[in-house]
Amino acid sequence: MTKRAGKQRAQTRAEKRAEKRAEKRSEARPGKKAGKEPRKAAAKPPGHRKGRSPSRRSCDACGAPCAPGEAVRLVYVEGSGWLPDDRSRLQGDALEVHCTAACIARAGEHRRGESLPPVDPETLQQTLSAWIDEQILQALSRVAAAGQVVGGHDVLREALKQGQISHVLVANDAAERTRRSLARSAPAAVEFHDLPLDRAALGARVGQPPRAAVGVAASPATVPLRSRLTIRTALRGENVLANRQR
Repeated sequence: MTKRAGKQRAQTRAEKRAEKRAEKRSEARPGKKAGKEPRKAAAKPPGHRKGRSPSRRSCDACGAPCAPGEAVRLVYVEGSGWLPDDRSRLQGDALEVHCTAACIARAGEHRRGESLPPVDPETLQQTLSAWIDEQILQALSRVAAAGQVVGGHDVLREALKQGQISHVLVANDAAERTRRSLARSAPAAVEFHDLPLDRAALGARVGQPPRAAVGVAASPATVPLRSRLTIRTALRGENVLANRQR
């Protein structure tokens, strides 16, 4: 018997053994028989993670769902009261509420009848206002370090005309003619926000000479800053479109 014939016989025997093993497996699992479709796993809902239920966040004041960037987590710290904790670093009783005056006023109406420390809406409003201002300034420094801030009146106007700017941040001592000039160059969707900084402090914050206003680029790198500006707008009930006309 030649070597080639021996190899063919060995291959044939291996194929027969594989067929027998496949038949035994199909007999052990009825769903795999011919003519029957195998059972399929139930479809998982969007956002499902193995071993975890889908996250469902809702406002503890109004009960409505909280989209990302619309709510703030509050934690009660003994001796300091209710403090914002957007990074979930604090331990203690917690609430999650929309950043609106209405939900903050109702934050004392605790969820599901739980016994939590009292909430003073006026004090909480002041705490959140100071907190969000500091968050905006810190985010502005990071955005400027990433090269996503445009300064200089003429350069900013040109960037506005080209649709590269999503938000304009104005110093508290900027001239009204500067605001009007920028507003004329800005598309309707561009938001104007006032900052608690004068021109010198605003320029120093973004690493530039004194600036009456700076533009925030419409890019993914500026999303954290823009989300904080949205929170401040909701918190104070500001009209960002009216800000451009003052």
